[in-house]
Amino acid sequence: MLNAFKSQLRALWVENKAEFTGRVKQRSRDKGAAKRTRQLRDFVLVLPEMIEQVRSWTDEPETPSPIKRLHGFMLTYLYHPTDFIADDPDGLFGYLDDAYLVGSIYFRTMSQRDHGTIRYLPNTQDISRQMPLWLKTTRHVLPEETGKIDQMIDELCGGNDASFQRMMGTAG
Repeated sequence: MLNAFKSQLRALWVENKAEFTGRVKQRSRDKGAAKRTRQLRDFVLVLPEMIEQVRSWTDEPETPSPIKRLHGFMLTYLYHPTDFIADDPDGLFGYLDDAYLVGSIYFRTMSQRDHGTIRYLPNTQDISRQMPLWLKTTRHVLPEETGKIDQMIDELCGGNDASFQRMMGTAG
């Protein structure tokens, strides 16, 4: 299933390259748009690998229960029909909020685990190194949406499930 999703994302990039680039440029409003486009494209294209890595961490006994719970909310968000940016009409750009949410949870999990015991799937160490830059770049391009996602994650970590319901009801 994740391989099919990866193929779908790659096809969206090929089909909507100009639109994705235009949206990033429009929202960047500075000379760094070309670099940001490459960074954000790469971020979205590794979404299946991030999902797989987060899912594997959920199975590890060393992962704290609140983080495992956050992983469940992540999957709910991904399958929810309403996003902060709609997936279908916005092509690959519509997956940027999904990549940000998954990346934020990925980074939070990495940060809260002992680096000596955390297990990485093959080919995900580079993702881990790139994550801070990808998150920062996404915040620059989508400040309002990433702010809402960060708030939702913080409140979920604080035990406020109602926040998730409220945020999902007003997404889009």
